[in-house]
Amino acid sequence: MKIKSLLILLFSLNVIVLSAQNGYPAYGAPKVNRWTFGIKSGVNVSDISNYPLNITTRSKTGFHFGFTGDYILSDNIYFQPSLLLCGKGAKGNYIVPKEDYRPAFTAEKTINLYYLEIPLMLAYKIPVTDILKIGLQFGPTISIGIFGKTKDEALGQEMFSSDSFQKKYGFERADFGIGGGVTAELFKHYRLGVSYTKGLSSLQDQIGSKEDPKNTNIAFSLSYMF
Repeated sequence: MKIKSLLILLFSLNVIVLSAQNGYPAYGAPKVNRWTFGIKSGVNVSDISNYPLNITTRSKTGFHFGFTGDYILSDNIYFQPSLLLCGKGAKGNYIVPKEDYRPAFTAEKTINLYYLEIPLMLAYKIPVTDILKIGLQFGPTISIGIFGKTKDEALGQEMFSSDSFQKKYGFERADFGIGGGVTAELFKHYRLGVSYTKGLSSLQDQIGSKEDPKNTNIAFSLSYMF
């Protein structure tokens, strides 16, 4: 599965590079400032599909913050890389079986995964009015896990806590995904966006189960371009 994800990523990067090579102005044309940079932040609604250990997960709210850029490839086509601190993960409940000395009870697991995330999007911008453009985005995402805690709680007390990316029974740090989204660009500086990212690589290798858990994330973003 990792090989398939890597091939998809390399193919997407190749498309971006070829597009960029075709985007330079003709010889003798005036120089154009093709780069625009800005800051980006927002809210994540994340989950982990096919999580093992008989736990049915539900979405967890997180955040993202960092830097983004715009590179003009042609009149309406842009390359949009970003560098973000991105909080993902999931929550889920499970039943702890009864013992001779106590009844069964419900525990909650909270999985916090914080990534350094690099979306590499191609965007097509549609001019609507003089002050509004709608952008359609699609491309690969590279994520590297940097920190996070997984904890179990029950009856108002913490039962267990561990590093989410620990070497034994932890999650894989490297995650590859594919995503897309829509943005509304106002006055050339402000952007409101919503995007969806689906992980392509399994997080299970260090967990030791036969399931195939993967990150999913919906992001609501606000950006300001300088």
